[in-house]
Amino acid sequence: MPCRLPRHVGRARALGLTLLGERLSAEQAAQWGLVWACVEDAQLMSEALSIAKRLAALPAHSALETRALYRAGEANTLADQLAYEARRQRELLSGASFAEGLAAFGAKRPAVFTARREITSKNR
Repeated sequence: MPCRLPRHVGRARALGLTLLGERLSAEQAAQWGLVWACVEDAQLMSEALSIAKRLAALPAHSALETRALYRAGEANTLADQLAYEARRQRELLSGASFAEGLAAFGAKRPAVFTARREITSKNR
């Protein structure tokens, strides 16, 4: 597996962190884009639970689809990625989660997703 740190923070920062063994604060990691967010220790559990509740309200497969999308995008050409995304959208349009999301949007109500797993594709 190639070292990805230089891609995320630049070569100079990656070398400095690696060769000098300097510690990186949570705030600096957030500024550099290595972590999504940082919170005070006292807020950690409430923030984690809040995020977990938000994720739990999504269709179960959405996190898997998103991760697969980003993973594919790291290696695909633009044309390959656009084809991949179009293929996944076509497959997902027939799923129960899409129908529920569309119905909820039309009714101006929060969506309630119940399907635990939708389309499994060998193309992911």
